Amino acid sequence: MSKSKSKSKQKKRVIKSPSSKGTASSAPSEKETKPLDPKFIDLMEFSGNLSHIADYIHNRESVTVDRLQEHKVSKTGLLDDLKEINYHLDEQMQKAKEIKNEYSGNLVQLAKEALIILEIIFSIIDSAYLEIYYFDSKKDKDLLFEICLRAYKRANEHRCELEKLSGQLWLEANEYFSAGDRKEQKEKRDASYNLIWPGEARALVLLKAHPDWSNKQIAEVAKVHPKSLSRWKTFKSARRIIQEEGKQKFHIGRKSKNGDIEAED
Repeated sequence: MSKSKSKSKQKKRVIKSPSSKGTASSAPSEKETKPLDPKFIDLMEFSGNLSHIADYIHNRESVTVDRLQEHKVSKTGLLDDLKEINYHLDEQMQKAKEIKNEYSGNLVQLAKEALIILEIIFSIIDSAYLEIYYFDSKKDKDLLFEICLRAYKRANEHRCELEKLSGQLWLEANEYFSAGDRKEQKEKRDASYNLIWPGEARALVLLKAHPDWSNKQIAEVAKVHPKSLSRWKTFKSARRIIQEEGKQKFHIGRKSKNGDIEAED
């Protein structure tokens, strides 16, 4: 009897083991969850690259200043930096043209604006590259840095525009592709944000694009927890700087006898 019982128990274990076909409790197959549209990922990457280019040019300016102070003059190094920037600019210009020709509405307008700014920066960097390339070696080599720094400073004047467009494109792309999505697809898209852009980076772009938004509004759109915004040091610093800049825009005033407000310095 004991042997027959043990055999039946073993049989039951085999029957209860999960089959290759899957059960009701098994994970959903790839067919059940629609994969993310590659076009959506391309738009997200383009949006992120605009912000990255702005940061990269700003970083190159700082590095060039350090080199100048340390007297590390290198014509080849400066040319390589400028060439790399224009390579990335050209890449994103081509992407902007593709978006402009493929989509409609706000995405087209944002792509056009991005293309114009990218072309302006490309022209600035390209002019500096040619000037340094044909630079007379008999002249003071420090002039090379001045040429390069002047180009970076001019390019950085468009940094805010690029970052703002980056945030607007990100929001527009998300709205464009979210229509008609199932719950699983939305969850998968939300998870993809962290792969393309970290949470704090998304929050910073939204803050720059919409400085008047509350942390709750930013957290909702950026798909992060509101408490995270109060912990992230870079985000907190950016919020504080924006608030201080906003205060400086308002003049202190007093009311005159006739009721008019007079500004005071």
